[in-house]
Amino acid sequence: RKNERSDAYASGGFIRNYGGDVPSVVVLGDSHALMWSSTIDDVCRDLGVSVSFFTADGSAALFYEQPRRVAHRFFTADEQYAFDKSRFESLRRWKPPVVILVSWWENYIHYEEPLRSFIELLGGSGSTVLLIEQPPKLYFGDRNALQAANFLRSKGDTNDTLATESSDGWAKANSMIHEVARKAGRCDVITVADLYRARDGRARFLDGPRLLYIDDDHLSDYGAHLAESRIRESIAAALGGPARPAAEGKKGKSE
Repeated sequence: RKNERSDAYASGGFIRNYGGDVPSVVVLGDSHALMWSSTIDDVCRDLGVSVSFFTADGSAALFYEQPRRVAHRFFTADEQYAFDKSRFESLRRWKPPVVILVSWWENYIHYEEPLRSFIELLGGSGSTVLLIEQPPKLYFGDRNALQAANFLRSKGDTNDTLATESSDGWAKANSMIHEVARKAGRCDVITVADLYRARDGRARFLDGPRLLYIDDDHLSDYGAHLAESRIRESIAAALGGPARPAAEGKKGKSE
């Protein structure tokens, strides 16, 4: 969802009030968290719970109790400090029942222990933590998926699937977060990667005329909604209630 408040990163995130002023669900993460935001927003609206999207491109899903001033591509050092300070203080004040962590998990392969410690910190405040798997990563690198599709069609390739990256880093990363969740407690993984794999092990790239990806590792809005029922079930279970069916007319979204 487009954030209409330029200061939201430092003042509670982008909050959608569907069930009270205090968010019951808080989403933390980078561009992969933004990738799922429309789907999670729809789920929270259906469940009648308020949600805060405390997410930003290039920002880690986890952060330190004492924020650090580290600049990156999208934030100055001062902005990152304000963002992490606000995230920590808001979580401490809200004590949300559910915190969803999403990231390009390949970045965390060597940070298993810090991730587990952060999950345990959240769990100690009473939050159930949900991790969403990383979808399969396509082989063609950081390129526009529509351009890649057009190029393949021009070469006569009519497959709806594509090869994944040869290193399978995304699969190793998903194994890592399952292990972290097992050790941490009060943590579950929402399994989604299989939804984007064909029987031959290649990645699903097209569903009829609709793209499932926008580049090599980010799903399109349509692609992300393919996991909506699983995300709904996991959030509802973490909140302690049954999942409601999706609203009529929500399937078959355009990108």
